Amino acid sequence: MTVGAERNRGGDVRVLHAEDDAQLGALAGEFLEREGELSVTHVEDASTALDRLAAEDFECIVSDYDMPGMTGIEFLDAVREDHPDLPFILFTGKGSEEVASDAISKGVTDYLQKETGTEQYEVLANRIENAVDGYRTERELERRVKQLRESERRFRTLVSNLPGMVYRCENERGWPMTFVSDGAEALTGYSPSELESEAVNWEQEVIVEGERDDIWEVVQTAIDAREPFQVEYEIRTADGESKWVWERGRGVFENDELVALEGVITDVTEERELREDLRRERDLTRQLLETSPVGIMVNELDGSYHLINDRTLDILGTTREAVLDRQYDDDEWELQTPDGDPLPPAETGFETLKAKAERSAPGDDVRVENLLHSVVRDDGERLTVSVNGAPLYDDAGDLELLVFTIQVVDD
Repeated sequence: MTVGAERNRGGDVRVLHAEDDAQLGALAGEFLEREGELSVTHVEDASTALDRLAAEDFECIVSDYDMPGMTGIEFLDAVREDHPDLPFILFTGKGSEEVASDAISKGVTDYLQKETGTEQYEVLANRIENAVDGYRTERELERRVKQLRESERRFRTLVSNLPGMVYRCENERGWPMTFVSDGAEALTGYSPSELESEAVNWEQEVIVEGERDDIWEVVQTAIDAREPFQVEYEIRTADGESKWVWERGRGVFENDELVALEGVITDVTEERELREDLRRERDLTRQLLETSPVGIMVNELDGSYHLINDRTLDILGTTREAVLDRQYDDDEWELQTPDGDPLPPAETGFETLKAKAERSAPGDDVRVENLLHSVVRDDGERLTVSVNGAPLYDDAGDLELLVFTIQVVDD
């Protein structure tokens, strides 16, 4: 076989063979390819081998020791500069403890002394395949470790940008944490390491006492049903501050066995305070409506009724259902002026206020005051009412509702 020749028989493993004896190199290549899934490229010196290695991919090098220009050990030393893990087998007729020791110190993968007969190539093929199997396994492990580290980096980048705290914990009292994101410190005042090392017990030192049993029951019920859980509860931070948090998580199962809980916990203190403020405002509004001595009506812009209080029903002698089924100018009201003339639609409190509001802007002093209308109750009694009103605007500054009060005017 000539210098740099390659026997291509479709072998799975590409082998670079450096052997200065061309006839021996050809023979070795033939037997190696016959014995294993190998594709052997033969070169007659180490310098040529280094050039081929720089230009092509090989998974194993087999080298003689005694070659012109560079010994097998020197060749090994040069290979290890750029390929520290590539399998390198020293296959030489110059066997000695000194050569073997030197090769081992330079990082040789295997050392095999040449013998007579073809059986040695079966042994060499087996050594090559074992070395390459180990090399491939190591490279695959390195690839997976690299992938895992990259996935972990992406995961940590993701969770570090999430609001609140991402966690993984065991499903037992105390909720021992096995992973906590960096957001834990801003949320609780405790570092991730304090929570992960159990220096701080999440249940006993973070969750306030009155919440602990309820949380446990909610989580266990969700796990039994294989469903996500969510709970809102109060915590106490490292500096004693009270916060409300919302937690959503789920059980992690492997082979049908629960192995952990994973979830996210976020600070909802401001949202909870806002909800409480809104609840108090609703309660206050309800109390004002129920105890007001005057009738209160809220109209949509199409003239339908959005809200009415009980005092309005008393004044008009009707039911809530009847009012909500009417428009402001329905014939059933039999609207008149105080003098007994039919009330023109443009002079009703609704149309008067709507026209003013549509020509104005939020913040303007827009209202109607003491408009007198004559109206018929459901029992047929006619009475005169005083109408006052003002507009309501939405957050965008657009007219949304019209609010009126009515009072009976004594004759």
